[in-house]
Amino acid sequence: MAGAWCGHSAVLGLGGAVLGLMLALPARGSPIPTLRIVQAPGRVPWRHFPQGGVWTRATLIRKLVQQSPDPGAATRFVTTVKLLRGRRALYVAFFNRDPYPGGISVNTLLRDASQDNDDHVSLVLDPDATGQLGYVFQVNAGGARRDGLLAPGRTRPEWQWNGLWDVRVWRRSWGWVALLRIPYSTLRFNPGHSGWKMNLARMVPRRQLMLTWAGHRLNSNVFDLRQAGRLLGMAGIAARRHWFFTPYVVAEAGGGGARQKAGITLKGTLTPRLTGVLTVRPDFAEAEAPSAQLNLTPYPLFIPETRAFFLEGANLFAFAPGLSDRLIPFYSRQVGQVDGVVIPVLAGAKLVGRSGLTSVGVMDVQTTSGAGVGPQNLFAGALAWPLPGGLRIGTLVTHGDPTGTSDNTFLGMDAAWETTHLFGDRNFNASAWTARSVGNPVPGYAGGWGARVSYPNDLWTWHLSYNQFGPALYPALGFLPRPGIRTLDGGFAYQPRPNPLGHFGWARQFFYEFYGHYTAATTGELLDWRFFVTPFNFQLADGTHFEVNWMPHFQRLTQAFEVASNVTIPAGDYRYNRYRIQANSPAGRTWQIGGTIHAGRFYNGRLTQVDGSVAYATPGGHWSVRLSAESVFGRLPEGDFVLRLYGLGLTWAGSPAVTLSNSAQYDTISHRVSVKSIFRWHLRPGSDLYLVWNHDVPVITTNNPEGNGVTGGNQLVAKLAWTFS
Repeated sequence: MAGAWCGHSAVLGLGGAVLGLMLALPARGSPIPTLRIVQAPGRVPWRHFPQGGVWTRATLIRKLVQQSPDPGAATRFVTTVKLLRGRRALYVAFFNRDPYPGGISVNTLLRDASQDNDDHVSLVLDPDATGQLGYVFQVNAGGARRDGLLAPGRTRPEWQWNGLWDVRVWRRSWGWVALLRIPYSTLRFNPGHSGWKMNLARMVPRRQLMLTWAGHRLNSNVFDLRQAGRLLGMAGIAARRHWFFTPYVVAEAGGGGARQKAGITLKGTLTPRLTGVLTVRPDFAEAEAPSAQLNLTPYPLFIPETRAFFLEGANLFAFAPGLSDRLIPFYSRQVGQVDGVVIPVLAGAKLVGRSGLTSVGVMDVQTTSGAGVGPQNLFAGALAWPLPGGLRIGTLVTHGDPTGTSDNTFLGMDAAWETTHLFGDRNFNASAWTARSVGNPVPGYAGGWGARVSYPNDLWTWHLSYNQFGPALYPALGFLPRPGIRTLDGGFAYQPRPNPLGHFGWARQFFYEFYGHYTAATTGELLDWRFFVTPFNFQLADGTHFEVNWMPHFQRLTQAFEVASNVTIPAGDYRYNRYRIQANSPAGRTWQIGGTIHAGRFYNGRLTQVDGSVAYATPGGHWSVRLSAESVFGRLPEGDFVLRLYGLGLTWAGSPAVTLSNSAQYDTISHRVSVKSIFRWHLRPGSDLYLVWNHDVPVITTNNPEGNGVTGGNQLVAKLAWTFS
């Protein structure tokens, strides 16, 4: 109880300090751009080039302003935007002039692929204008789409989400044009609210040039909803209820037979701000396979979610900014598998959105039997309330245990405050959390708490955080790799931008970093510490990156662990230094090359790790190939070992609507080759035909003479999902 009382006292103390700072700050910083959108007088012919007709009445933004590298400076990459409000959708047209059209970069046409090396534009929307939850719609110059959700306290989207929207792209002698159509049915909003938050951006990778509508400081981030502008005139949208029926049929061949199955997903707007989702016998054959990872630690690794049902409203379940993967109270990958064995989901239901100003996320899933575990009912719920001044408080509850070994319930609460106006125009964030679980498999203190402050800005950035996880804290539906510890993290980075005409004008920006981490058991015993020091790190104007790091470590192993087959590191204290060199080629090129070398001591021996990748895309992104390799060479008194992981990706895209992606992986731990091929024909928003081939076969080697004792197999899946609205 004393530990819990100290945790609550610290949270209350941080809350009081934050409240005092909030009252001391000015209400506003730099001016926020505002515009009023025009209602289209009739049908918007959005499949045609956006000129003439109703487009002559569109709301016009004459130019986006340079945000980086030289805020506010004139540029020859002039970008004009037109907006129209239709009866059923929002239309946004980007006119992107380019003084060197031959340099426009398109390296991919795949849905949801990274567009960091492509010329692209982004639309950011926060219909409730709270600065907490939002949507990102991105399209590159080839017409490939990428979309994501923005969660409170996060300035990077969760890109796995897929909304129902469409886009058209045209190339011209002077540049390119993108027209986005965002149906209101893919958004959650208050029909009576006139002012949405919005930002618009254009990225030119070969110049590392960012143009935005709002937030033109180097400290700004286009995905930071607090710095978005205001879009007026959105009140009065007809509050239609939209229902989407997505039945699917799947035919599978492999594993000694043929099987067929079917299921359905029903998604509907219960209110304009609340969406309900019901899925029966869901299938995730088209979900992207997670990338294999080599784990050189005694702790489990985090793997991101890729299944569509669990990604709907995923930002509503976000908890305590800054915790990262040290604690994720609701980790949806725990649903539908136990110890790597897939457990079929019989049915699932979700309710996501807002009621008033309250954010609501509720999920209930029923699984079937499998892996020696009986049917389980699993529940997760989250509520959050935005308060004036950038403050947010929330709570998250989960119930159920996928393994069936406990009757677990987890309850967590968090609070966060963010401002972009510290000292006039600086970013500052503060957050705190507390949690407890019951029905745990082990006795002891089952609580946890933590607090964090950060100053994320362009020239100086720093953070400081403290977290405590009780030895019996058990989020059965979450991810907590190390219970029973206390952690202290902090550090800073100085990131100057040299004068382009000076002696260091060859560099865009330098980065000098110093970060530290300290871990102790809740009993007070030191477990590990490490530092991350960057004496040399720079980025060129074209995106070329080079970095050198020094990483001293101390680690106390309380029990032995097997780092490789037949190589076990004994318990004990270890002090060692690691070094790292990293380099990446320029952005926006058809060839992309990058590599990292880790070297130095490793526990009581030495270890060298070499990672590298080479990627090539044909002009226009119709063909692309990527090779990656990771090799680990360990020399320890307990034995020498070599671990290797190879990856190959090959994609073809006839257009953004017809694509074939192939990925293959091989590692020397499982000695298996895994291949996944996905053919996707995008028929219309929400309707797709998939052909999926999975190939998994053991490789017989001198170290694996029996193929690891597991029979490989092939699986062919045909899936048709059609959305009826």
